[in-house]
Formats: sequence, C-alpha cells, structure tokens
Amino acid sequence: QWQLFLRDIRVIILLMKERTKHSKGYWLIFKPFHPFSNGYGYIPEHRLVIEAQIGRYINPKKEEVHHIDEIKTNNSIYNLKLISHLEHSRIHEGWKLISKEWWKPCGVCKKLLKVNKENYHFRRTKYLLSVPIWRCRKCASEISKEKRRVKNGERISLQR
Repeated sequence: QWQLFLRDIRVIILLMKERTKHSKGYWLIFKPFHPFSNGYGYIPEHRLVIEAQIGRYINPKKEEVHHIDEIKTNNSIYNLKLISHLEHSRIHEGWKLISKEWWKPCGVCKKLLKVNKENYHFRRTKYLLSVPIWRCRKCASEISKEKRRVKNGERISLQR
C-alpha cells in the first residue's frame, strides 16, 4: 500500500507543470516543499526571485513583492521591490513616496499634496464598509459650501 501511495505521488508530481500562469496573471512555479506554496504546490515566481536575492523566505503576513512597472509577468530583479502591505496599498492607491514622505493626490482636483492635517481633510462616509474619502482642504471647503447652498434652497446656475 505504502509503495502504491509513493508511486501515485511521483506520477502526480510528473504531471504537474513546472511553470503555469495564475488566473490573476502571475507566473507560478511548482515548488511543493516551499513553506509558503499553495495547496497545489505552486508559489509566485516573483516571490522566488526576491527570496533568491535576499537569501531568506518572504513572510506573506508582513511583506509583499511589488512590480515597479506593474506588469505581472515581468519578474526581473530590477522590476521587483520588497515592501510592507501598507506601502503596497498606498502605491496602488496613487500615493507617492518623495524624500521619505508620503504624498497623495486629492480625490477631487488630483493635486499631489503631502499627507498631513494641514493639507488634507480625511472623512469616512457613514457606511461601515465604505472607502475613506481623501480631499484637500480647498476641495473639502468648496464641497461643504456647495452642500450648504443646496440645503438652504439656493439654485445653482450651470453656465454653458
């Protein structure tokens, strides 16, 4: 029985592709004994490239690999960057890291401003699962003035 089981495992391993593409577009490599491989024994290629470069495993609970050019199949070491979950989220939300300070575009006028209380009005909507709204102070002020005008019954004339 045990020998049949080992034979079945060898057959399964031989049938598995060494490299395949994930439904999200990333290349996956078959490494069944890697500590962070998925249930089928695959691990994203970009993670293996960074791990080979830094000489240790990447902790998926603390770190992520970012594709600088945002092309998921470009796994060149020059295109990959090891960053935290927070940094990765910020980068994909349009934030920029300039001189070790975070800058973010306003959600209305798209002007890039340093993230601090002087530049931004941060407001969550009343719904629990809503996305935070980021507006620069100027746009937030204009929007609140507009809402007050509408609330007071003033008509807004649209000029064309």
